[in-house]
Amino acid sequence: MMRNLIKLVIVLVLMLGVAGTSHGGLFSAGRETNEKSDGHLRITAGSINEIQGMVEETTRKVYEVEGRWEDAASGSTFTQDDFNMKGPYATLGVSLETQWKYFSLQMDVLGFKTEVNTVASRNYYIGIGDDVQYGGGEYSNMKIPEGTPFSMDILGGIMEIRGLITPFTFKPSPTLRITPWIDAGLMFFVGQYNIDAGDPTGTTTYMNPPEEYVIGGESSGFLGLGLPQIGFGGEIRMGPENGVNLVLQGDYAVCNYEGSSSFLTSSSEHEKSVDIDHTNTRIRFMVEFPMSSGRLFMVGAQYQLIESEGSITTMDDTPEEILADREKFDKYAEFRLSSLVGMIGLSF
Repeated sequence: MMRNLIKLVIVLVLMLGVAGTSHGGLFSAGRETNEKSDGHLRITAGSINEIQGMVEETTRKVYEVEGRWEDAASGSTFTQDDFNMKGPYATLGVSLETQWKYFSLQMDVLGFKTEVNTVASRNYYIGIGDDVQYGGGEYSNMKIPEGTPFSMDILGGIMEIRGLITPFTFKPSPTLRITPWIDAGLMFFVGQYNIDAGDPTGTTTYMNPPEEYVIGGESSGFLGLGLPQIGFGGEIRMGPENGVNLVLQGDYAVCNYEGSSSFLTSSSEHEKSVDIDHTNTRIRFMVEFPMSSGRLFMVGAQYQLIESEGSITTMDDTPEEILADREKFDKYAEFRLSSLVGMIGLSF
């Protein structure tokens, strides 16, 4: 349904652009730009005010094939509370935009760091990036026993690259210009993590068939995820063309993806089937002050809300494949992140 709504908005924007610019008057073709300063560079600083996440192990197909229905429903659920991730977390970033008449290119980068110290509320069995060495062996799975203090640090970032098509500008008065757009691009989530549960104290087995887990230890790793986005938005500009302007921008983008995990993530695990519904809402308010050089000095603020949900399932279909690979639990995940940042910048 959301995909059809996006298509409808794109068609309406293009139709209005063709009809409006052909009649002139209230409409002008493309986006009004400043030839002396069509580039905008802004530094952003603020905080991630809300971060929520949940991963639920739903079922394990090998248990279903073997008729072990109780085991198939014995998966665990993890939330941000298990790692004491409550926020807020400080952010620092940069926003770059180049504007042309019918097309604009934007890039936004937001970096953050989380440092968590907590105690395991139950036994945690997790896959890790760098192997932990213990007793002459190397282990890619870690157990953090219930009651064990541990720390987790994440140095992460969100990067967005998008192209905007700006077919026309609506000008109901000399001091009010409204420019709608349609956009498409990519959003990347990246993160380097370190988890420290003290010195390793032994090993244990978990799952069926059993897999060996090191108890405690320290490990680091990298996570990366990329999502294509398509959406629509616009800009409302209030003020004289060569004077102080109040600027309000809004954008709403979505991703509805069904396919292979290999196209989205850096994970080296077995290829999975994924089904993702993702939305990205951004509202930006700025005040632009003209300078004698023809450039603009700008200050403002931005609110952003990212919401995603999806399922990750094994691609094995036949009982023979399922029994041979013995993949772990299928998963369902939810994610929500909101941020509020201030910005200051110059055009060039």
